[in-house]
Amino acid sequence: MKFASAQHRFRLGLTLLFSLTVSACSSGSAEQQASQVDVIRVIDGDTVVISGDERVRLIGIDTPENGQCGFDEAKQALEKLLASGSATFYSGTTSDKDKYDRLLRYIEVEGIDVGLNLISNGFAIARYDSRDGYGPHDRENEYVDADENSAPAIKCD
Repeated sequence: MKFASAQHRFRLGLTLLFSLTVSACSSGSAEQQASQVDVIRVIDGDTVVISGDERVRLIGIDTPENGQCGFDEAKQALEKLLASGSATFYSGTTSDKDKYDRLLRYIEVEGIDVGLNLISNGFAIARYDSRDGYGPHDRENEYVDADENSAPAIKCD
């Protein structure tokens, strides 16, 4: 009977392990991990600093860098969106951080996808996705479609 008991424990352990694995794999995309965090400041149109002095890079978009045409407008557009309500951060890529050690997150404010809004209004482009060799992200198709159907907000020479 000892053998049956050990065999029963082994089967129970395998069942539990299988259940945990299936649960982890079937929980959907990484985007289900959401958290509300205070934004301390906006660095540029695609990067913010949150509480704890952690830098967060918006997933799937690119905006002009400091000194480039459109930088101020993109930064102001992000500041305006973030000031309109509570910010919720969502993961959505296979990598949690980029090569600069910034967290990679989508940001939503009052149900508005901030990255998609910046693209749709011409302050950002869809970038850092499977087309660039970075791998797909959860909202890539929406972002690319918006990018293809939007015009730049600022005319640069």
